[in-house]
Amino acid sequence: YKESNYSEAVTFFKKILDVDPKNEIAKDFYMLCDKNIQMQEEINKREVIKNQADAQRQKEIKEVMQYYKEIETLLLKAKELYQKKEYESALIPLNEVLSMDLENIQAIEYTKLCHGFINLKKTEKQREIRESKEAVINKSTEFFEAGKEYFKQAEYKEAINSLTDSWQLYPDASYADEIQELIEESIQMLDRIKKDPQFLGLLKKYKQAISFYEDKKWWDALILFRIIEEHDLMFEDVVLYAKLCRQKWDEEEIVRFISVNN
Repeated sequence: YKESNYSEAVTFFKKILDVDPKNEIAKDFYMLCDKNIQMQEEINKREVIKNQADAQRQKEIKEVMQYYKEIETLLLKAKELYQKKEYESALIPLNEVLSMDLENIQAIEYTKLCHGFINLKKTEKQREIRESKEAVINKSTEFFEAGKEYFKQAEYKEAINSLTDSWQLYPDASYADEIQELIEESIQMLDRIKKDPQFLGLLKKYKQAISFYEDKKWWDALILFRIIEEHDLMFEDVVLYAKLCRQKWDEEEIVRFISVNN
């Protein structure tokens, strides 16, 4: 019993009670052994349940990690095919991603882009525009400038549509690489907005603050930069802009003060 070997001890106490049923010491120890055995069995049972739960949790974590890794691999393959202009082939991994995650922003947008290029030759209006190279260039430039403006205003879906139209019309344009960069950034921004809805509001405040700064409205710009700085530090130049605005505003206040007092 002292060695905590209760199963062995209870056997001996039982033998004692078989010989001497009234032995109180044997009775007490027999009951203690029985309780300890039951307690140990309960502890062992709980340990088994805990181990099973831990194993299940590890299995689920591994499955989730594998799930996201598979999506990442498929998206990478799709982007590589897209860059090679193999749009129909790119749709294969994109469709696999969407079968796993129906709301995946990157897969949705790249699927739209691929279908746009695949259907390009089927569109009568686009064929008519291509008949005139000058018209194509002018229209492509128009879409490109509109796409840049949409991007500047944080209207990323509209930016993707306009930039795609520009590239479809004139894929050999000198600004083709810039179009690709803006489309990629727009897709990333849409993904960020989906994950953090407040980000779009901060982004629009940031662009408005930059506009105020360019118009030399130092105080208006400073207020917006301070708001952004309190909520999100991903805009790395916010702190610098805020300091510059404060400095410019202070300089103008000193000039006004001197002017009034003279």
